[in-house]
Amino acid sequence: MLAEGTPQGKAELDARFTELYKAHLRDVYSYSYYRVGNHHDAEDLTEQTFLQAYRHFERALREGKVAEKIHHIPMKPGDVIFIPSGRIHAIGAGNVIVEIQQNSDTTYRVYDWNRLGLDGKPRKLQVEESMQSIDFDDIEPSVTKPNGETLVNCEYFEVEKWELPAPRRAFEEGKFAIFTMLGGEVECGGAHFKPGDFFLVPSSQPDPVVKPVNGTATLLRTIIP
Repeated sequence: MLAEGTPQGKAELDARFTELYKAHLRDVYSYSYYRVGNHHDAEDLTEQTFLQAYRHFERALREGKVAEKIHHIPMKPGDVIFIPSGRIHAIGAGNVIVEIQQNSDTTYRVYDWNRLGLDGKPRKLQVEESMQSIDFDDIEPSVTKPNGETLVNCEYFEVEKWELPAPRRAFEEGKFAIFTMLGGEVECGGAHFKPGDFFLVPSSQPDPVVKPVNGTATLLRTIIP
């Protein structure tokens, strides 16, 4: 289970926790008042709820029980999920994925299912750094919904899914593209590619056309916006 991002100092972490507190204060207070029936006790209960939630998560990290606290998303073939900086994430059992990413500054290991390394010892966790990097406003993310061919479009990269029944230019002029083969076969630059292959078409390619072979091909195209 990983968390990617740049760790922040205590002041920044406190500021983020304050923002989280303000965002959910009304809902937590309303429920607390419903339970206890008076304003003073409801305020105390609300404050304790936020503090205990934060401390409980940190304790779960240190005790190796954090998987019980994390939102799970059932996946099916073809699903896509975008993972911005600060989103805690892990790959479920039985999934084969295509991971497309821009270089990240740091990845911290939050939890490792209590597995042992090759030396027979637990692998090192970065609990403190993770607590400073996790975006606690990022609650229950969902599977990304495609927008036409576009699966993900952010400031760092764009990913499209092509169903290719006929030849198509790999990119606009002055660009380059990276392709991931999912189904069928294609030909580009005199080479053939099949499912599981990756290939880069440079901007200098004289004939930057991707051609399906023996029927429609399915592939991912990754470009920099």
